[in-house]
Amino acid sequence: MSTPEVRSRSDYMAMLDATAAEIDGFAAREPAYPVWGRLQRQLHAMQQWLANGADPTPEQRQKVSIGLISARELEPPQDEAMENLCARLSLLNYYWRDKWPLPEG
Repeated sequence: MSTPEVRSRSDYMAMLDATAAEIDGFAAREPAYPVWGRLQRQLHAMQQWLANGADPTPEQRQKVSIGLISARELEPPQDEAMENLCARLSLLNYYWRDKWPLPEG
């Protein structure tokens, strides 16, 4: 599975929603593993901050560290699926902190 590209806000939202749902599944299956909960809280906060077409504030953009958590806790990835998840978390973090706002589409 290749990592999807982010060319627009709708691409970003689709990746964010899919990644949040995947992390929700991990958190439900492995509730004792604290990494899933930390990622889950940040991804859900990002979804809330972007609700109804809103843009994150500069303060909100600084609160996200999902790429760092992924690099510290999930790498090296055990398989292709985990590698893809880590890549998406890093991309979501990068666009959130360094490329926002994204073009509509």
